[in-house]
Amino acid sequence: MRVSVRRLFFTSILFLASLKLITLFTLLNHYESFSTFKKMPRYLQKIYSRKFWQDGDEVWRDWANDRFKNDHLFKKYFQTIGSTKPFDDCRDKKPTLVLCVLSHPSRRSIRDAIRRTWANSTLVSTENVILWFIVGGKYTNGIVDNETTIHESKEFGDVVIGNFEDHPKMESIKVLFSLYSVIRSCPSAVDVYIGTDDTYVNIPRLYKHLAYRYNDDKRIWSGFLRSGMKPVRDKQSPFYVSREEFKDDQYPDFCSLDNGFVLSASSVRDVLFFARNETLIEFPDVFLGILASKTHINTKLDPSFGSQALKPNINTCRVRLSMSTFTYISDPEKHWKALVNTTQLKKCLVPDIDVVVPKKTNNKRYFDQVLQYLHNNETLCSSAKDKNYNVFVVSLISSHVSNFEQRNAIRETWGSQHLFLGRNVRYVFILAKVEGKNEAMIQELVAKEAQKYGDIVQGNFQESFKNLTLKVVLGLKWTTEFCSDVAYLYKGDEDMFVAWRNVIRFLLETSDKAGKEKMSRFFVGSKMAGSRRIANPKSRYYVNESYFAGDFYPMYCSGGSYVISNDILPELFKKSFSTPLIPIDDAFQGMLTEQIGVHPIHFEGFKVSFKKQDCILQNPDTLTLHGFKTPISLKDTWSKYQNKETCL
Repeated sequence: MRVSVRRLFFTSILFLASLKLITLFTLLNHYESFSTFKKMPRYLQKIYSRKFWQDGDEVWRDWANDRFKNDHLFKKYFQTIGSTKPFDDCRDKKPTLVLCVLSHPSRRSIRDAIRRTWANSTLVSTENVILWFIVGGKYTNGIVDNETTIHESKEFGDVVIGNFEDHPKMESIKVLFSLYSVIRSCPSAVDVYIGTDDTYVNIPRLYKHLAYRYNDDKRIWSGFLRSGMKPVRDKQSPFYVSREEFKDDQYPDFCSLDNGFVLSASSVRDVLFFARNETLIEFPDVFLGILASKTHINTKLDPSFGSQALKPNINTCRVRLSMSTFTYISDPEKHWKALVNTTQLKKCLVPDIDVVVPKKTNNKRYFDQVLQYLHNNETLCSSAKDKNYNVFVVSLISSHVSNFEQRNAIRETWGSQHLFLGRNVRYVFILAKVEGKNEAMIQELVAKEAQKYGDIVQGNFQESFKNLTLKVVLGLKWTTEFCSDVAYLYKGDEDMFVAWRNVIRFLLETSDKAGKEKMSRFFVGSKMAGSRRIANPKSRYYVNESYFAGDFYPMYCSGGSYVISNDILPELFKKSFSTPLIPIDDAFQGMLTEQIGVHPIHFEGFKVSFKKQDCILQNPDTLTLHGFKTPISLKDTWSKYQNKETCL
């Protein structure tokens, strides 16, 4: 009887919920005015706007009813003139990124120059990226003259012509037409780039940046952000906007069209839907800002969209690092050679990783040999002592195989505890091996150590300075295979002191400020910038140009201690197979993170160097300290730390 009553209760709840949903969807399908739509809850607005764009034919049927005030304009202007080849190519290639370059029918020479320069990318010629030039109709003394542009569209298949006069006052229509064309004809698109033909676009860098962006950035509009801009009320100004067009005294934040911007395809649908009833403003970036504010799209500053214009004498390195930047150069070909001059680009303080890292490296066969486990604990993360807590951080400590006493000192000091602020930490020592007369004895001792403590991971390669890089790769491999559910990886050396309570607090506070359960695509430590490659073969830090061609390394975190979020570890391990093994382990890690679009964050708490008189031991911002070369110094510092002493 009890089961029947419970079943009847839940059945009634489901019936009532279904009835309510049917009623709501009926209202959605029969609303008669935009004011009615605006009164709907936000989640219902989303439902309708998504439903509205699922089928291109549905768009035209709905516009035919002229429900909103701009429908009659869009119905007229958004018709396409001439060749449909651009749309056919988009459906066939299924690109994830569509670049819409706003041009004018008369600027054929500029379009040709772009085709020969920055648009001449293998990404555009393959399935990943599609580039369109967006133009309006050409009118001469009121007579339509589109034959030349239509012929160009048929020849190259990259010109999309809208049914409107190509005039500065129609720029907002041109941008909306671009977005509409992408949504209707490129269902595979994840992102839409909008820029003018006065813009230089670094397509490979833009594509990589978007491919590796944060997973939670699904509805974004990113570019060079303009904030606090006010409408110009002077009727004599070319930037005049009346109060009828926009009543407020300050525009919402918007991304500048001059520098180009990217709008996620999931946001485009909402923007187009709300544009149907919004008073048109002739400045498209401002107009999109108004629409973005109404649809709650995340308008995001991205410094990679250059704030400085490309001029004849501008720094080539800076332009190369920009994904998109405005240019005053009338002929793009004139300065293109400088932008692709690899000799010059190799000298950049912040290198373009695609230029300085050789493309044909394959470490797989070598890794298959040297990354074999001589000792391992596959269950270290899954067999945490306290079953109520998952492992929050796994601490990988690079240790020389013969430093038994140093490892024991760590186990007795900062590695003796596992639970901090309700978060679990596991410790793993990453070892190599030694050859020679002591090899058998040392391996026997390591075997006993591994059996006793269960915290040894040993690779099949020799202990050496240059093989510290292999320890980094071995740590990535082990964590990816056996500790994949951990939130963060801490990588450190055996001469470090770690204040784990402070580390955990820092990670929790950082994610809390970001509004996340845990950080993603995160790399933090003592950031090193402008580190020069040593070209002297006699130096232990020597790196041949065939391994790394740049004069300066990408930014990285000092290898003594840093933290990486778990979500990028598989990507880093995968990249290690195609990245030259330079003998600078932390610079190598920087090469990996740069290739996947993750940049290091600096935090002062990772202390690379300090003075004893600084008295920072009890400072809550002190996370790690470097320079404890002996077990005695480490134990002495631990004793002071436990006794709440502030000075070392």
